[in-house]
Amino acid sequence: MTTEYLVRKIETCADCEGEGVVGNQDWQEINQANNKWMQEHTEGRFTDEALADWERRIREKWPHSKPPPEEESCVECEGEGKIERWITLQQALAELGIWQPPNWVEIIEPEELEDLPF
Repeated sequence: MTTEYLVRKIETCADCEGEGVVGNQDWQEINQANNKWMQEHTEGRFTDEALADWERRIREKWPHSKPPPEEESCVECEGEGKIERWITLQQALAELGIWQPPNWVEIIEPEELEDLPF
């Protein structure tokens, strides 16, 4: 009979940085294009002309429907902001630097050889 010990590992989601939401890709493209347009035409100021350009882009992207929300639930963490998984105790100890697997090979630099007791 073998026994396997498991540890629950909870990490902050890298995709949403723990927020649980990510920016909608279509909205990000529209906002980036509008920011570029503002830099070129209005020295980065949000003017009535810049607002009109932004609204035009939205109408072009979604001509027959209401635009989706600018943020959507993160797919990677399912909107939780954290990713939970089970790992073996050995994996957890190795990640924490407490335990090295039996087949671990430690590389010793030549100058460190002088300090060895043999």
